[in-house]
Amino acid sequence: MVSIRIIHNMEMQEKTIFTATPIEGGYSWTITSLLGTILKDAESLYGERDRSFNILGVELCDQEQPQTWYPGGWSGQKDVIIQITKDCETNLKKAIFQVSHEVIHCLCPKPGRHANVLEEGVATLFSTYESNKFGTGYHPGSLLYISAMEKVEELLSYDKTIIKKARMMEPDISLITKEMLLGFHPSIKDDLLEILLKPFSEFRLPIG
Repeated sequence: MVSIRIIHNMEMQEKTIFTATPIEGGYSWTITSLLGTILKDAESLYGERDRSFNILGVELCDQEQPQTWYPGGWSGQKDVIIQITKDCETNLKKAIFQVSHEVIHCLCPKPGRHANVLEEGVATLFSTYESNKFGTGYHPGSLLYISAMEKVEELLSYDKTIIKKARMMEPDISLITKEMLLGFHPSIKDDLLEILLKPFSEFRLPIG
């Protein structure tokens, strides 16, 4: 499998996730070249990204969590960079996991605004999907993100393409409304929608 070979080659080389090595017919995979594949997978599952933004690539950042960064946003530039944690520098498996999560936030970049439970759940589900695809062994460790992912999986049990359909009406996952989702499947439970559409900052694990 190509995916296994990608990971194996990086482990054998013990080089950074940005180091491309000449091989027959081109160069070895890096997180930069894999970004294109990950983006393609995200668009296939959840719809096209906003191409008015330029995704400049991936960089390491001295932060505890991966994030999206908008350099020049104050001057009207529509550029976005995926920042991942410094411990990914020689760990392609972890880099794939983190980049996959942030790619979902790049489908409809939104400088200065925060995601809801639906968007964070989709991002967590997609990072898990890519982790399984590439055989990285990485899975979410936060119970809050796992819970958000499980709520999204419950939503997708009604219609596995509902996010992609809804994004044709509203590209920003965090701005998809209850009415839009019920329009695709009227039997979705109200309590599920209430949880999914609240800001992620207000999301709490159930007690007991």
